[in-house]
Amino acid sequence: MSINNLKIKIMSKISLNALVNGMSGKLGNAVLRRRGSRTVMASMPKERTSEFSIKEKAQQARFKRGAAYAKEAMKNPAIRAEYQQSAKKRESNAFAIALGDFLKPPSIDQIKTDGYTGKVNDIIAIQASDDFKVAAVKVAIRLPNDVLHESGVATFDGQALDWKYSITVANASVTGTKIQVIAMDYPGNEASSEHVM
Repeated sequence: MSINNLKIKIMSKISLNALVNGMSGKLGNAVLRRRGSRTVMASMPKERTSEFSIKEKAQQARFKRGAAYAKEAMKNPAIRAEYQQSAKKRESNAFAIALGDFLKPPSIDQIKTDGYTGKVNDIIAIQASDDFKVAAVKVAIRLPNDVLHESGVATFDGQALDWKYSITVANASVTGTKIQVIAMDYPGNEASSEHVM
């Protein structure tokens, strides 16, 4: 390709962007869509002739529930503001961020028990993550015979960037104790993990 051809190609891209910027909808055999502050052009979707599989139907139903969640989240000023803040960073919109949040559950990356010796006020630290935000982390401590010893909600430590659970009931025999953790995001998705001492 010559330099002249390259210049013409770049100029046409620039003039096309200026022409369609802010537009959306069908344009000939193409579709214009908004992606944050940009307008992108894509091929027209082809009409499907085959039946959807069970897996595809389940995904469609999940996507529909996600859209319903995002719609409700936009009605809550506090949650909408958080999604809008994230959308600005990602060049997206708050509805799309909320939908993505619904579709992806959080994860528990690590349960740190080196600070747990069985004494009151010992700390169990949990590293949990989400594509948007972890809303809450719950901890349950079960004795080796599976009897619930104590449970509660961890608090987020912004400096350490982890969740901390403070022990409220002394445990004379830590060995074999199970630490069960559940992390939740705004849409109510959960992730669970267990650590045996």
